Amino acid sequence: LVLADRFVKTGALPPEPLYKFTDNTILHADALRAELMRVQEQGWAVAPEETVLGINALSAPIYDHHKELVGMVSVLSSIQYIPRQPSGELIDAVKRAADEITGALAF
Repeated sequence: LVLADRFVKTGALPPEPLYKFTDNTILHADALRAELMRVQEQGWAVAPEETVLGINALSAPIYDHHKELVGMVSVLSSIQYIPRQPSGELIDAVKRAADEITGALAF
């Protein structure tokens, strides 16, 4: 999410070469750019086995009163419990938690 936020603001990608953690790590600039745009549009991100095999993370952004990204709510578990495409129920729960924190920070 941090990378997506930075990309939207500046258009800058991290310098290549990118570090390969697993065979699922996004390494090519065009694929990374497309993923960052998708994350920004949908408001949440997943990282299925991108850093550690067998693990997935689902995250939603937290913004402060200036609409600056200040954190995220994330759930991390086995790919067995958070599949590559998480359930709508889980996505909604993570986004709702992030929205509640964002709302509290807006005051």
